[in-house]
This record gives sequence, structure tokens and C-alpha cells, in this order.
Amino acid sequence: MFVVLGIVLIAMSGGQWSWSDTWVSMGMGVWAVVAVVAEAVLWPGERHLQTVVAGWSGGTPDEDPGRTGQEAAACLRTGLVGLGLGVAMVAVAVLMVAKP
Repeated sequence: MFVVLGIVLIAMSGGQWSWSDTWVSMGMGVWAVVAVVAEAVLWPGERHLQTVVAGWSGGTPDEDPGRTGQEAAACLRTGLVGLGLGVAMVAVAVLMVAKP
């Protein structure tokens, strides 16, 4: 949604901003990378964790032999990817506001 509004704003700027402006091309590039990584890594990881939580009987890992370190690794990986994508989106917002 926001990328569509960004494209419309660039088109409506009357030549004041263009796709060749560094801040526009960098912002759109980072946004595209974030979208691809979220689609390829973050959302599948979240779906996997949802199925793990849905099947979890509670207790500690020692009490639930069905749980392994793989779930913890998946949780850590998903959290770190989400954190990285959040930082990248803040960087995009700074690019769009600062227009270096």
C-alpha cells in the first residue's frame, strides 16, 4: 500500500523528485529487499512457530519430549530476521524524510 502511494507521489511531484534521486532509488531498493526477505524467511518462520505453539502441551522442554532445540533456533532466527527488517524499515523512513 505505502509503496503504491510513494510511486504516486513521485509521479505527481511534477519533476521535483525522480527515480534517479538517490534517496528514492535507495528507499525503494531497501523496501524491495525487505519485502522479499519477509516473504521468503520471516512469514514462513512465523507460520512454523504458530504450528509449534498450537501443538505445544506446555511445561519445560524436559517435560515435553516432542520439543527440540530446532524450535528454539527457529524462534531465534525469526526474531532476529524480524528485528533486522524493522531496522531496515526505519532506515527507509529516515531516507524518505531526510532526502540525503
